[in-house]
Amino acid sequence: MGRGCRFGPVFAGAVVLSDPAAVALRQEGLTDSKALSAKRRQALLPQIHAHCLSYGLGQASAACIDAIGIRAATELA
Repeated sequence: MGRGCRFGPVFAGAVVLSDPAAVALRQEGLTDSKALSAKRRQALLPQIHAHCLSYGLGQASAACIDAIGIRAATELA
């Protein structure tokens, strides 16, 4: 059974950090956002916003996932 759209859109996010900001956030415990609890990610958000040079969020709809597949839709997002 492959992956497909079961619950809605797929999202992708990216943050651009300077080297010093990346080091500072790493020292605060930000290494892999998927490994953090939702509460810890929320607590780090103000620091991420304060240090980031730029950020972006993309999404691909459920219809897009159905049309081109989850991998391509994730890359599109």
